[in-house]
Amino acid sequence: MKKKISIWLTGISMVLAYTGCEPDYPSDMFTVEKKIVVDGWIENDRSPIVLLTYNTPYFGNLDSASFRQLVATRAKVTVSDGVNAEILTLTKDTNFFPPYVYKGYSLKGEVGKTYTLIVEDELDTIVAQTTILPPAKLDTLWFERSTDTSGIIRCVLNDSPAEKNYYRVFTLVLGKEFRFYPALFANLNDQYFNGQLFTFPINKGRKNNLYPIENIYFHKNDTIIVRFTAIDKQSFVFWSDYDEELLNAGNPFAANHLTITSNINGGLGIWCGYGASYYRVIAR
Repeated sequence: MKKKISIWLTGISMVLAYTGCEPDYPSDMFTVEKKIVVDGWIENDRSPIVLLTYNTPYFGNLDSASFRQLVATRAKVTVSDGVNAEILTLTKDTNFFPPYVYKGYSLKGEVGKTYTLIVEDELDTIVAQTTILPPAKLDTLWFERSTDTSGIIRCVLNDSPAEKNYYRVFTLVLGKEFRFYPALFANLNDQYFNGQLFTFPINKGRKNNLYPIENIYFHKNDTIIVRFTAIDKQSFVFWSDYDEELLNAGNPFAANHLTITSNINGGLGIWCGYGASYYRVIAR
C-alpha cells in the first residue's frame, strides 16, 4: 500500500525533516540527491547506537519494496575515541523504527572524550564528531497531578553560571515502554536562567510523529525514568530545528522553510554526545 511520506523521528523520520514545504513546490520536493541520514548517539558509560537511512523526496511514494531500499543495512559503521575503535554490529531491534540498529558492545562513552563516527557504504563515506559533556544533574523531581489519574513531572535545575548550557530531556515508563522517548519540548538552554534555580515541567512526548499528540500526561502509579542530558550547542541547534520542523509540519498555517543544521560531513542527521543522568519518579 502506497502512502505519502510524512515526518517522524527515528530512522526514516530524520530523512524527511530535510525536505521543506514551499508554495511553489520546488523540484527538490520530487527529486533529491541521495544521501545517508544518521540518527546516532553515545553517552557516558554506554555504547554507541546508530540508525542509518537514506533521504527521500517530500512527495516520494512509499511501499513495502521502496521502503526497504531506504534503510542502510550494508554499511560499515566505526566509532573511535582516538585510541580505541569499534565496528558496530547491525542488529534487529523492534523498539526502533525501522528496526535495524548498529550497536556497539565494547566501546563505552567517557565524559570529556570526543568520538568520531565513520560510516562507509556503497553510496559514500561520511564522518562526524561529538563530545560527551559532564552529565547534567537535577536538584529535585516530583510528580504533580493534573487530574485524579494523571499528571506531569516537575523539576528543579541549578544551572551553572560558568558556561553556556544546553539540555535535552527523555522519559521512559517502566513496563509500558522499552526505550527512551524525547519529552514534549525536550530541548532547553539557559539563555533566560543562566546561573539560577529553574523550575520546569516534563510532559510525555509522542512515540510516533506520524500522528498528533494524544496524551501528554503520565498516569497515576506509573514509574517514570527521566534521562536528563547535557549536549553541545551544535546538537542543541539541530534538535531545536528538527522539533520546530516537526511542529510546523502539522500546522497548516506554518510554512516549512527551515534548513536543518547537521554535524554529519557528507550526509544528513546528527551524531550526538549525551552527558546523561537518570532519575526515577513514581506517579503518586
